[in-house]
Amino acid sequence: MRKRSLLRAVFVLLSTVALCIAEESVFIILDSLSGQAEIQRAGQNEWKFCKENQKIYNNDIFRVLDKSVARLRWSNGSVAYVHQKTQISVSLLQRESGSSLSHTTILFGAVFFIIKKILPNELVNDTKVYTPTTVIAIRGTSFLIDVQEGMSSIKMVRGTVLVGNIKKNVSRYLGAAFKTVIAAGTDPILPSAVLSDDIDSIRQWVPSVVVDNEIEKQRLEAKRDYTILSGKLDEKCIVVSFIDSSGYQGPWKLSQLIPKAFVSVIKEHHPRMNISFSDTAGTDLLLDAYKRKTRYIISGTIENFSLVPKAQISVKADEYRESLTGTVKIKLEVTDAKEKSVISEVNLIGEVTRKRDDADEWQQLETVTFGLDDEKFKNSLIGTTLKQALEQALEKCDLILGF
Repeated sequence: MRKRSLLRAVFVLLSTVALCIAEESVFIILDSLSGQAEIQRAGQNEWKFCKENQKIYNNDIFRVLDKSVARLRWSNGSVAYVHQKTQISVSLLQRESGSSLSHTTILFGAVFFIIKKILPNELVNDTKVYTPTTVIAIRGTSFLIDVQEGMSSIKMVRGTVLVGNIKKNVSRYLGAAFKTVIAAGTDPILPSAVLSDDIDSIRQWVPSVVVDNEIEKQRLEAKRDYTILSGKLDEKCIVVSFIDSSGYQGPWKLSQLIPKAFVSVIKEHHPRMNISFSDTAGTDLLLDAYKRKTRYIISGTIENFSLVPKAQISVKADEYRESLTGTVKIKLEVTDAKEKSVISEVNLIGEVTRKRDDADEWQQLETVTFGLDDEKFKNSLIGTTLKQALEQALEKCDLILGF
């Protein structure tokens, strides 16, 4: 018994060490500092002065002091200029699949972001910026966020972001050369034009050459996309690649296979529906919709795709049962490209439990072709669970889009 307890303690210690090493392998660099800045390490109360090239890790809090400005750099080349009297916290995670998570929360102050284009499909970079009132999904952009007294002001210089109110769960797209303000409990204010005074105020603490370079990039991109964006949108729908944050480590590429299966389910019930799959992970969804002259976009995040064994023993300990539970959780978003806003967000869950069977184990399942048109997969536990979740999705989309 003592030996078993010792082994368990060693296992827990090694797991903790491995987790710490994994967390410290992802960081942000304090690339440049004019003046003074401080950092509060995760789980600590003490603030310490920073110096250039210092690393900022998961759950650290960073602040720039009066009459100072700092530049932060991410491993993918993204950059943030942090204004004086600004405080941020960071969440960083590198998944085993190679995808990464980078969430920045601006507690107060102003930050000018220059976000690099999202990585290729197989290395999806989940990048978001939060404020006390707002969540911003980023798609290769440059923009200013200013958080003061419960108000979040967003001014776009290049690209497009999805701006959402955290409390009201309302989102809309904000494009280049437009700005909006969000307060707690209110919808994003209708966008208005970014003025030359707005740009000049950014130039006061972000190098002019940096701002001008982003403006020139936007000018070239706008010229390229003009003919696309001015086209008419048809009442069509595309389902794009999902983000896979489920932790599934098998051979199936869920980010493409699950949305393809959803398209098949829709076509089975609505054969005349003009809907198709588009492998557009990491691109500008609105621009892709305009290129395809398609009004509606369905995107999603796979949050859970698992099989969990369970065991039950009767009260009298005379009966032992083994079961297996399949779980599929998907968060779905429906975007109206014409209105440039997310018109619905729904959470779907499929969950099925049945007697444990070797045919339902991953080792057997992953030799089967993924898809509800394959009888073995469809009748398997995970296939039945997926079908349950996708039928929920179909029901929701019927109500939203009138399939």
